[in-house]
Amino acid sequence: MTTLVSTLSSSAFLTHCLSRSHSEDGSKWHGVSRLPGGLHRRLDLLCVPWKERGAALIYFTGNDIFNRSLRLLASKKGMGLNQRGLFKDTLRGSGRVKLTRGLCIASESEREIFEILGVPWRPPELRNC
Repeated sequence: MTTLVSTLSSSAFLTHCLSRSHSEDGSKWHGVSRLPGGLHRRLDLLCVPWKERGAALIYFTGNDIFNRSLRLLASKKGMGLNQRGLFKDTLRGSGRVKLTRGLCIASESEREIFEILGVPWRPPELRNC
């Protein structure tokens, strides 16, 4: 991420950094970009472990209502869904507080996660509610 941001900044594509974070499970950069002669646009860069790419794609595409609906469906089926994967045997306490994350059963493929949840596949551009 550091090399990417540095290269894009030196080319004047990235104009402002709003925030950045680095951890063992990925890196994030939030800021502003601009093509030559174009408008400034908000841009978020995210690096995730390859094995979590399917769950991350679901989490970061579509709109918030669609994503919340998928997470609620997973919860009703005794599972948990987040940007890292679909987990079975997720235990929740009072007020739906998550007690245990459970065992990851899918994270590499969006289609697999949709299938396990019993939801027909939708490409990202059709994930609006």
